[in-house]
Amino acid sequence: MNIQVILQYDGASSGAVVQRVKRLAAEVPEFAKVFVDLFESPDEAFQLDSVAVSTGEAYHLRVRLEPTDRLRELMAAFGAGKLD
Repeated sequence: MNIQVILQYDGASSGAVVQRVKRLAAEVPEFAKVFVDLFESPDEAFQLDSVAVSTGEAYHLRVRLEPTDRLRELMAAFGAGKLD
């Protein structure tokens, strides 16, 4: 029996957040300082979210990179709006 493996990466939401972070860091010096002080490593700003579904003939793994609650709160505090 052949099993099909399907891997999917969804980076759309994280890509938008990265662009907002870059814009805020360039436009608001206080944001850049707070961002550097709060996030010593990337896993404090972003987290992986994954869903795996297995049927008898296929294994489907979907992985998303999502901003952490801490990053969402920081962005909201600097007026970046809701990140969803």
